[in-house]
Formats: sequence, structure tokens, C-alpha cells
Amino acid sequence: MAFLDNSGTIVLDAILTDIGRKRMAQGNFRPSKFALGDDEMDYTLVDVDESDYSKLETLSTIEALDAENATINHGLLNFTSDDILYLPQIKINSLLKGAVKIKSSIPDFYFVSVNDETTKKLKGHLTKKQFLENNSYDRNKLFFESGIENNKLPRDPKARERYILNYNLLDRYFIINCDHRFVERLLIVNPEGTYFENDEANNLFYNFQALKEVTPVSMEKILEHYSSYFAIGVDNLIYSYAVGKDNLHSAINGPRGTACALNLKLLDELTVDTSGTRDFRYSKFGKVDQTLFGGSKKFDYIDTSIYIQGTSSSATLQVPIRILRYAGT
Repeated sequence: MAFLDNSGTIVLDAILTDIGRKRMAQGNFRPSKFALGDDEMDYTLVDVDESDYSKLETLSTIEALDAENATINHGLLNFTSDDILYLPQIKINSLLKGAVKIKSSIPDFYFVSVNDETTKKLKGHLTKKQFLENNSYDRNKLFFESGIENNKLPRDPKARERYILNYNLLDRYFIINCDHRFVERLLIVNPEGTYFENDEANNLFYNFQALKEVTPVSMEKILEHYSSYFAIGVDNLIYSYAVGKDNLHSAINGPRGTACALNLKLLDELTVDTSGTRDFRYSKFGKVDQTLFGGSKKFDYIDTSIYIQGTSSSATLQVPIRILRYAGT
């Protein structure tokens, strides 16, 4: 059930759940809390130089949606300090050795090979750097960083302390959400003994050692079919010294907070090679027998996403994933 109330100056377009409809029918529908977001708002339509917003363009009314992943993806946040000028964000780091990279001609996904047969068949289509390997502890990883993306700010220890640490915006912990219809476990870097830093000559020192398997945690689900995992970030101590060039190691163009790395352990049913039976999920949730890269090699695939959120800054990142299985010729 949905209703539209435009009797006043505020337009309310709402979709009710089953419980909401029941309480409205009983006459005791009373919202107890609400959340605000700015999804689909175009701030280029506001002239910020006019304090009275007299040049604010008329925005179209946004229709209410009932899909969980379509409601407030960018919620408004409340911080204890009222003088915060910059908020961290999360970015993928594809610069490091062993970091998975996007294929430039197919920039929409990070690929995951489900088995050794698929890995061999991808030769000639993708380089070894352009895909993850299922359940691999010590090969390619998905590296990501938290920090302030602003190249006008210094990238030194003082800026890290001033803009991140002093405002309690250091994302020491991350919540990672994966679709458990495809992902059985996450493999996450062990923060003990892991380091990520450079010296004054911009020599890089890092040790993102073998990943470890972690299990889901009990949290309120952000999306149906998704499970949540905790990851611990390591201090991102990549600084800009006199020689510069620190951006050869870090994807953050400003003060840096933490870094982390992960890989996926897919459901065993998805990893069966061509000698076995294709799992039904490929046809139900994806596509089968596709010549994705040209030529005669066919692949089954499923597209999904990983959601990463910093627990201190509430910064979020959606990572598109394409699960690949070689299907024959």
C-alpha cells in the first residue's frame, strides 16, 4: 500500500509495510523514528554564494521506493563536532603488488575466478592482476583505504592527526556485507604483523600477509540475503615527504587513515568445473554460456556487490563483483 499527501507545503510519498498497513487500518499508526538522506539530490542546482538560497532550482519530487537497496543509500549523519570540514571516504587501491585491478575495457566489475580451470581459460583475456581467485589466501587481494580525498590538504602525520584522529574519524573497523547466496566466507587480512608505510625516500614497506577466514557476525541486515563481517584496518602511514610521489602507493589524495584487504570464499556449488553440473544459480541470478571476451570460450557469470562501511566515519563503498565460471566452447 502507498499513499501520497500533498495537502500542505511538504509532499509526503510513503510506502507502508504489512505492519504499517495494519496499524493504519486500526487507527494507531504512529511513526516513532525516521531517517533522512540526500539520495539523487543535485547540489549543482544550489548557488551556495546566496545565503538565502534564492537561486535554488526546483527539484522534482522523488518517488518512494520499497526496495531496501533503493532507500537512503546516502543517509545524513550526526557528528559530535560541529567544525568538521572534511569526511573520509573509502577507495580501492589498485597500485600495490598483488592488488586486483579493473580491466579498462570492462570497467564495471572486479572479476572473481571460481576454480583453477576458469583461471587457466582466462589467460589471454585477463592478466593475472585483473581477477581474484576464489578462496585464495596469498594471491591477488582487493585492497581498500579510508582517508580524506582532497589534494589541497597535506599528506603528512600532522594532517592525519588534525583532520582524522582528532575528530575520531579513524576507521579502525569496517563492516563488510556480502550476498550469502554466493559468498560463503570472507578472507580478510590479519592486522597483527601487518604494516603499510613509506620512508622519506618514498621507499614502500608493507606486509599484507596471508588472509584469514572469518565468519559472519550477528548484525541487522542492510539488504536481504546479505551477511555482515568485521574487518580490522591497519594504520595507513603513507606520507608525502620532500620527494613526493607518495600517490604511487596510495589511492587517497589527502590525509590517510587505515587500509585493509580481502578476498572471497564462494559457495562450493558455484565452483564446479565443466566435468560437473552447472549450479542453478548461474541461470537464475546471472547468465550462462556467454562469450564475454570474444572468441569461442564461453563463461557463466553472476553479478553481485560487496558493501564496505567504515564504523567511525560511516563512509561507504559499493564494490561490483562478477563471478566467472568457464562453461566450455
